[in-house]
Parts: sequence; structure tokens; C-alpha cells
Amino acid sequence: MHKRNGSISGPTRQKHLGAWLLALSLTFMGEAVMASSLVLPSRESLAGQWLLSSSADPARNCVLQLSAQPPLLAGDLECATELLGARPGSWEPTPDGLWLFDQEGSGLVHLNRDAGRYWATSRQGELTLSRKSRD
Repeated sequence: MHKRNGSISGPTRQKHLGAWLLALSLTFMGEAVMASSLVLPSRESLAGQWLLSSSADPARNCVLQLSAQPPLLAGDLECATELLGARPGSWEPTPDGLWLFDQEGSGLVHLNRDAGRYWATSRQGELTLSRKSRD
């Protein structure tokens, strides 16, 4: 290592600079990959009819209507109340899933996104929210 006035010079300096630039570029690439994997879906892309079901009662499907503006829930809310333990009133997309809120705005359940469906584990079993097929 060549030192001139307390600083690194020559080939050693180039190696240190190269290592620093490599580390910096890997950091930015990692952040870009992480950010792109957690994209917040728009309310409009999720608006429409969905089925809420529970593994505890697979034959029971609650048809819910997710409205984009404002983000309200409609449909078979009595059925959903039985599955969730409280009456849902609104919803919001998150980068990794979807929140269902009660009438006062408190979170009832966060459903995790997984290949076009949303799911959560509850006392009533696994809850699943999937897009209703168009008949």
C-alpha cells in the first residue's frame, strides 16, 4: 500500500473505490427489487365482487362488493360479520395485502396477498377473499 500524506494512492485506491462502488450499486439494486415487489395496488384495480370464505365452513361464501371511491364494502355483510366477528364497513389495499375495517374504522383483519387471492388465519380458521368469477 502506498501512502502519500496519509491517504491511499495508486492501485490500492482504485481497489477500494471499486469495492465501494460495487457495494453502493448492490444496495440500490436491492432497494429497487424490494420496492417493486411491494407495489400498492389501486383501489380501482381491486373494486368489484369478491367471495369471503372460511375453512371452518367451506360451503359458506359471502359475496362482498368492494367499492373504490370511497373504499366501502357492500353485499352480504351479515354473512361476513359471522365470519369476521364484527361487521365490516370499509377496506384499504396495502403493499402486501388488504385491510378490512369495522364501521368505526378499526382494523378487523389484514389479509395477505398470495397469487390473486387474499388470506388470513383467524379463530374461525383460514379466511380467504378471492375475486368472484363473472357468470
